Amino acid sequence: QLSSQSGHLVVPMSQNAHVHPLLVAAIKSEYIRALACKELLQQAAASPAEPVLSAKVHMLRCETYAAFPEFISGSLSIQQLLVRMFDSEELVEKALRLAWADTRCFETVADGAAPQFKGLDCTNDFGVADSQPLNVALIGCGQMGRAHGINAALDPSYRVTWAVDINKVSAEKLAAMPVFADAPPHVSTDYREALADMKLDAVLVLTPPSTHKDIAGAALQAGKHVCCEKPMCLLEEDAAELVKMCDSTSSNLVFLLAYPRRFGIDDHKIIHTIRTTLGQPVFYRDIWAIVKGHISE
Repeated sequence: QLSSQSGHLVVPMSQNAHVHPLLVAAIKSEYIRALACKELLQQAAASPAEPVLSAKVHMLRCETYAAFPEFISGSLSIQQLLVRMFDSEELVEKALRLAWADTRCFETVADGAAPQFKGLDCTNDFGVADSQPLNVALIGCGQMGRAHGINAALDPSYRVTWAVDINKVSAEKLAAMPVFADAPPHVSTDYREALADMKLDAVLVLTPPSTHKDIAGAALQAGKHVCCEKPMCLLEEDAAELVKMCDSTSSNLVFLLAYPRRFGIDDHKIIHTIRTTLGQPVFYRDIWAIVKGHISE
């Protein structure tokens, strides 16, 4: 059953309730992003005349945390912010305890306060720290390119080094955004030029779906990590071929398909309701194309 809390539907949890790993990942990610936001606000307060910092703070206020002005003003703590986002104090507390237990990313402090995030000193499964931000290329500089570009610019773990689009004006416009003024990305109309950059670590494939297989496949073959916007491909056989490419490349490479709804609390509530109330679905229809007014190409 679902219980009501402050007008919201929440999933009840027992003391030993299992927290879905995707929700743990989502809360951990939002927690780390909020930490970076707080640090950025402190830097901007110390250097109010610094234009790039001012531009980033403007993005935080007007876009990233536009729905949470109290957080930007300092009257809402990070944990309170997460409770607002995920509708459950208990869920947030359980997820944070699980996240903080990851000693690769968090270091316990002596005074009993929240563990300290290690930032670029986070280590992988082999105990090795990255130490440097990931150099990423935005391939596709339209609406999604702008959204991903802003997120990357506000995250100290990333450095956008390439803006690629077949429309050079779009790439130039993105590269000229104030948040990149201290280190503007290279501009190109050919993704292969970016893939040839030995210092490039990862690509974000933000182009029309019909191009995903070729671009993502070329990036994997070039030894780059890939984050690909949905849908993976338009044809099942193309998606299967791309999966084979992922399996045949280095095990150290990451291919991430950008399905943000898998990490959304609302979607987990829907799944919970279906499983506990409605039963097993026998038919499902995706109405996204109807909402958009056209299918993706």
